[in-house]
Amino acid sequence: MWEYKAPKDRFFTDEEKQQVQAIFEAILPGGDKNPGAKDVGAADYLDRLLAMDDSEYYEIADWKPLYRAGLAMLNAASQTKFKKALYQLSADQMTALLTDLKAGNLDGFPSPAWQRDRFFPILRQHCVEGSFSDPRWGGNRDGLMWSWYGYPNGPSKDFTRTPKRS
Repeated sequence: MWEYKAPKDRFFTDEEKQQVQAIFEAILPGGDKNPGAKDVGAADYLDRLLAMDDSEYYEIADWKPLYRAGLAMLNAASQTKFKKALYQLSADQMTALLTDLKAGNLDGFPSPAWQRDRFFPILRQHCVEGSFSDPRWGGNRDGLMWSWYGYPNGPSKDFTRTPKRS
């Protein structure tokens, strides 16, 4: 029987982690009354997942180079388009960049299909997984997203944004 063992190391550099947090927050944004990807630590989920040994899950070996290259290319596109690092973009700028990525319209990537059919879908998938997964996997911190939705035993719990998120 397979048993999850949280990796001690992490996959992302500090800058890459900031990039993933910013991307995920644009995909699943938090508001004054709802938690977002950053609130629940969705990027932590992905950081742990990619730190796992490749033998733990068959796609991990493919995802590692995908994220290294994809984040670097997306950061370069951000620098070109907005003259800012990826993690420094405003919500509107990040949305515009991700819209272009989803459409396959950014320069500096292997192909439009790579952007829209490979990189963007995996970003979105991992954001959702990290936001709604069992907290033991490193996301959905303290079951916050589940509680907000009322899972598993309801009723839903109110969420109120604290003045400043880090």
